[in-house]
Amino acid sequence: MYPYGATLNVQKPSHAILTSGALSYPSNRPLAAVYQGKNGKGRMAVVGSVEMFGDEYFEKEENSKIFEFLIKYLLTNEVEFEWSKEEENPEYNYVPEVAEMADKLKSCLQESEELPLDYKTLFNHDLFKFDVDLIPEAVKLYTTLGVK
Repeated sequence: MYPYGATLNVQKPSHAILTSGALSYPSNRPLAAVYQGKNGKGRMAVVGSVEMFGDEYFEKEENSKIFEFLIKYLLTNEVEFEWSKEEENPEYNYVPEVAEMADKLKSCLQESEELPLDYKTLFNHDLFKFDVDLIPEAVKLYTTLGVK
């Protein structure tokens, strides 16, 4: 569970170790990253939300296991990564500022004619009606087609 968090921009030589899923928004973005200095000296871990390790969320969705892993990575040499040469950080697609755009709405509707005082004249009742006006024409079709 990743509450109140931000996504990260990860560039080499750092590596993303935790990303958002394909169904979340923004999708497939790094949420946590690690860096190891040259010759194995110095390590750093960055997480976009410290709240995931807070009291309220620590036991949810196995956040405690992520915390234990990061502590083990930072304090011991038990955790080592083998990064593939093909690994690339994905290109980021920027989304426009939706809140800013919502404040600057532009109307695309044109002015229409004035509505009549009696709004009932706007309804066309001939489109959908139930009556017997077409029965004589249907009876004539029997003779025209030669049907008994």
